[in-house]
Amino acid sequence: MGGIPCCAAEDRNGRVMNEGKNTKNDSKREEKGAGVARQATETPKKNFLDQFVLMRTLGKGASAVVKLAKHKASGEHCAVKIFSLKSVHKSARELQNEIMGLLKVRHPNILRLIGSDFDAQYKGSPAPSVAIEIAENGELLNYLMRYGNFNDEIARTYFNQLISAVECLHEAGITHRDLKPDNLLLDRDWQLKVADFGYCSVEEIMTTSTGTLAYMAPEVMEVREGKGTQYTRACDIWSCGVIVFIMRAGHPPYGGPNSSDWWYSALKRQAYKEFWSAHQRCSSKQVNENFKDLVESILQFDPEKRATIKDIFKSEWMQGTTLKSAELKSQVQDQKQLHDEGKIQNAMEAKSQSGSSGDVTRSTRELSPGTIARKKRLFNPDDVIDISSLPAPKEYEDPPMRCNNVIDTKMRPQIALARVLATLNGFGTGTQYDRNGYEVNVKYTGTTGSVGFSVEVFEVKKASRILVRRLQGNWVDFRKIYHQLKIYLT
Repeated sequence: MGGIPCCAAEDRNGRVMNEGKNTKNDSKREEKGAGVARQATETPKKNFLDQFVLMRTLGKGASAVVKLAKHKASGEHCAVKIFSLKSVHKSARELQNEIMGLLKVRHPNILRLIGSDFDAQYKGSPAPSVAIEIAENGELLNYLMRYGNFNDEIARTYFNQLISAVECLHEAGITHRDLKPDNLLLDRDWQLKVADFGYCSVEEIMTTSTGTLAYMAPEVMEVREGKGTQYTRACDIWSCGVIVFIMRAGHPPYGGPNSSDWWYSALKRQAYKEFWSAHQRCSSKQVNENFKDLVESILQFDPEKRATIKDIFKSEWMQGTTLKSAELKSQVQDQKQLHDEGKIQNAMEAKSQSGSSGDVTRSTRELSPGTIARKKRLFNPDDVIDISSLPAPKEYEDPPMRCNNVIDTKMRPQIALARVLATLNGFGTGTQYDRNGYEVNVKYTGTTGSVGFSVEVFEVKKASRILVRRLQGNWVDFRKIYHQLKIYLT
């Protein structure tokens, strides 16, 4: 078990796949993938998962769950993605794709496969599984949502790492097809890692629409809508363009890939002056002309006119300063520290409350300080849980994977847990949760979809530290829920 950390906590929210257009090439790819999977796991038939201690859940998806795991022999941590065979065909194809992608490439910015077994068993049932290195600092999206956009140097450095990884994939004949900040992870040294190869393809010409709508290239959208028949690896380049825009500007370039979205339509019309003027009116983040030129060259609706990887590396913006590993780590940690010290927290918290996903309980913006204080005074822990029946809380230790959503409170852990449960009860009938000691797994369902998250309460010098982790679902809704919990716990 190596020491390069990286894992994928699969987020299926918004990911779509057109199952109805599989071609003969798709079938051949599945047969080839099955062979690779079996070849990768030809070992004496012990249960693959028995070599790991499975710990907490890192992420959930429609066909898989990702668990933090500890390798019994080495003591090292990794992530184990366990596929469900309730939908055998789809899970099998995703596992085969993942193994194919990981076995074919070696790159410092692509996660490394530790092992896999198509015949693994989990809780007595068949569960194809793959073990992957962990990324201690989690998803790039989590960092951006909590700490804000990057400056030119950090954004350029990460984009350089991303494009280098994509170049490696394409040279190996692999199209990722689901590049997004959720699938870009940060290791212990804050280096970028490309993850989640469940939708990758080894075909030069693809005919099935797959990926996440917000990052999907126009030609893939046309296949999805029945207006087109095929697309190429240039679809990954478009996704990279959306990602670099978010890294630098702090928000997406458009609301959605449809004709009713003004920004998307402006890009299609190549009305770039209007496009950038509108963004500047809506945001305090300013970008330079070289960055604008790069984005315009990538977000070309015609894939034949879209910038190639070589074009991107030669662009003026990419000729600017990039950071060495130690410099990148230092600058990213400095930005995080600024936020944690509260110097920019108010602005970021306000930003996390904006957007259309506004039905998470009652919007925190509608709660006055007096209302919040009154609710806190009326709170009685014994109305929620029998405090005397609780076991002793665990002492906090830094987890193998860093949690960026932390709430520190002066409450004793028993009281903090009771207040967590009271807050969840206040979310209404759309909230379901299971509690195991001081850990609560929650599923919230609102009008914009569902969000799965966990809450863990630890003791720190007779006070409490609470870790809140998103497991699946929309990030904006999750941030609203986290902010609501923070209000009632501090």
